[in-house]
Amino acid sequence: MKPDGSDPVQITHLEGWEPGGAFIFRDNKTIIFRAWRTADASPKNTPAHDALYDSGRRTRLTPLTHDEGTNWSPFPAPDGHHYVS
Repeated sequence: MKPDGSDPVQITHLEGWEPGGAFIFRDNKTIIFRAWRTADASPKNTPAHDALYDSGRRTRLTPLTHDEGTNWSPFPAPDGHHYVS
């Protein structure tokens, strides 16, 4: 989207996944967010994964976690290269 808010473009087209909680890194290109597969959702536990999207290169989802836990609210660290979850 442009700085004035016009021309928004959806960049997360993740069939079968529910993304949320997105934050952008200092480079203004890399977006970190959580996502979970809709097929894995249950009332007791929904495994959520941390993932990256590079909007500058329009690369696809890059998973960062690979466990059955719920990784929630990834946030970029001040150094611009790491994150906490």
